[in-house]
Amino acid sequence: MTGITDRQQEILHFINDYFAEEDQMPSYATIGKEFDIFPNAAVDITGILITKGILARNVMGKLKRGVYYYHHVPSKWERTA
Repeated sequence: MTGITDRQQEILHFINDYFAEEDQMPSYATIGKEFDIFPNAAVDITGILITKGILARNVMGKLKRGVYYYHHVPSKWERTA
């Protein structure tokens, strides 16, 4: 995948693997714990992936997990740019 850093790619792979195993996206705290970073850093990194169109944010704000793969976003959610 081009246009993202190695670290972003690592985190994206973790998100993908976590989703495949748990059937939900990891929380920012879970991402932070896995990569020994603060949850706010996980927010920043996923925000970059959202801007690049790889992930999407749940704009409804009603679900526990707020970030989803753009390719799996239900129609009631919008991609944020």
